[in-house]
Amino acid sequence: NKLAHAYLFYGPQEVGKFTLAKKLAQSLLCQEKPQSLSDACGQCLNCRTIESGTNPRVEILDLEHTLVSKKEKRSDIPIEDLRELRRRFSIAAPAGEWRIAIINQADKMSTEATNAFLKLLEEPGENILFILIAENREGVLPTILSRATAVGFYPVAEQAMREGLKKEKLSAEVLDKIIFCAEGRPGRAIKFIEDDRELAKEEKLAKEIDLIFQQKDLPKLFNLSEKAAQEDKLATRVAEST
Repeated sequence: NKLAHAYLFYGPQEVGKFTLAKKLAQSLLCQEKPQSLSDACGQCLNCRTIESGTNPRVEILDLEHTLVSKKEKRSDIPIEDLRELRRRFSIAAPAGEWRIAIINQADKMSTEATNAFLKLLEEPGENILFILIAENREGVLPTILSRATAVGFYPVAEQAMREGLKKEKLSAEVLDKIIFCAEGRPGRAIKFIEDDRELAKEEKLAKEIDLIFQQKDLPKLFNLSEKAAQEDKLATRVAEST
């Protein structure tokens, strides 16, 4: 029944970091007063607004979600948003109520934003929780790491993926394809269930990449590496194939 004031959830994309961050927020704000992380009702107003990203007690910040900065395409999280976060958290909340900041892509904070965030970490206040999310803990400054509890996330074992997908009532063939293409990432599996076109596209890509490596086709390998350097998703698939 104790929480650190700051956590860093790190690991590859689509393994559940952001999902668990929201579940943790729901467990603290659920109006049914759950006794554990898994007991949030998911149906009350707080649970539903946390899931949709509209709860006023849960601030979500990343390259797409802003607080005050302009919403044009950005390469980092600017200091304006961290200053606004600090201002909001400086206002006293009703007694005993939690306020939570989920900073996705925490490794994308600008240098100025990082310094502003450090001040928040040093003086967090009561019932304030920070959840940082990043792919690699090495991308987060040591000064932040030293003030947060790091929790690693990893691809899910195949058997666990199969157990988790049982409720979807998938055919054996489709399930095998999803397991193969998802590479232990539940978020990716959910996307494939929701859009079978994405599954077909990913299956084709995976087979093409595997064939290139099997044939040791150097011209195609060089071409593939050039494309992967420009496309994060392709780079991830290539890394998984190797």
